[in-house]
Amino acid sequence: MKQNVLQIIDARTTGTSEGEFSPQVRRQIRYPLRAPVTFRWIGRDGEAHEGKGNSRDISEGGAYVVTRTSPPMGAGLLLEIRFPYLPELDRFHRIEMDGQVVRVDLLLDNRAGWGFAISASHTVLQEVEGEDTQSKRV
Repeated sequence: MKQNVLQIIDARTTGTSEGEFSPQVRRQIRYPLRAPVTFRWIGRDGEAHEGKGNSRDISEGGAYVVTRTSPPMGAGLLLEIRFPYLPELDRFHRIEMDGQVVRVDLLLDNRAGWGFAISASHTVLQEVEGEDTQSKRV
């Protein structure tokens, strides 16, 4: 079921100009994934902010997050997606992304309220065993 959304898009990051429609070309495959997300950004007021939500889909180049607290358009963002414990691997996994908010949606028929897209400049998959962490560049 398609959600009704009100989109706020930065034309500087989408490659379109006024009066011109040009679909974005995706360079990575998007995978539908619902997992807990924590994200942090520095607001225009200089204060650190944090939000929580759930991923809707992810790729190496970014993610879409559904949340009650959306960062502003263009904000630099650190995003962490946590995966459940897998007994057969005896460890936890998480993905960390550094990037920028490139789209903000008001989700009109969703209780979460907001959705936003991050374009990642840096993506790392981490295997976490207790306090020990091994990073793998994605």
